[in-house]
Amino acid sequence: MKNQHYDDTKLEYLIKLLKKYPQAYQYDLDDADHKQKWALLKKSNFQKNADFLRIVERDKEQRAMLLGYLRTLQGKTGKAKITDANGQPGTSSSKQLDVPTSEKREREASSYNYLKLNEELSPATCKEVVDFLYTAFQPYFHIPYDVDTFRKIFCNENSPLLELIKKDNFDNQSLKIIFQVLKDIKGLIVSWQVIEKKVRVFKANGTPFSGFSEVSMGKINPKKRKQQEKDISPIIELIKKELANNKRK
Repeated sequence: MKNQHYDDTKLEYLIKLLKKYPQAYQYDLDDADHKQKWALLKKSNFQKNADFLRIVERDKEQRAMLLGYLRTLQGKTGKAKITDANGQPGTSSSKQLDVPTSEKREREASSYNYLKLNEELSPATCKEVVDFLYTAFQPYFHIPYDVDTFRKIFCNENSPLLELIKKDNFDNQSLKIIFQVLKDIKGLIVSWQVIEKKVRVFKANGTPFSGFSEVSMGKINPKKRKQQEKDISPIIELIKKELANNKRK
């Protein structure tokens, strides 16, 4: 790449592109062309394969390395104009080339292989959250789950998959809202990769539905989002309250 002699305009374009797509499969199903839809379907099926998840993670790391290198090249042109996340002028730094070590990744929440709830929540609160979700998801179970089996999904490395059926009032957008809120309030502390791996959505005819992590929150009807958040508000408030109390101690 150093020998390509990219000018500042091309470098800026490539940097913006990598910032927009820091990992694979980030386009929306609604806006995808036929090739992208096929790719999203393959991704949904590949979630069962641990090797695929490692490939996606390695791809993400390599994109980060490439982004850092491009910024370094741009810095050498003396015309770096890319801004940071806060809209302030950014500066190139070789530190951006650093790749997380395997030791660091092992400590990250994404290393868990189940829908792990925040460790700061008491056992009683975790039980209440899981019981609430059991009642909320029960009408959409693809296969029957008893309460004990359902609880394992949130507390066991070898937990079963949560398989759900899409219905008119429950779809990928509904799940994106629920899990996005749980992640935002730090009730759930795993990555989207783990969520996609452990939660499967099926159409009424039994065929797999696309992964819901790609759903854009901005494209969800505000009324629908507000209603979905209201439906799960009891556990939202419960989690927020306990984590806030723990912080004050």
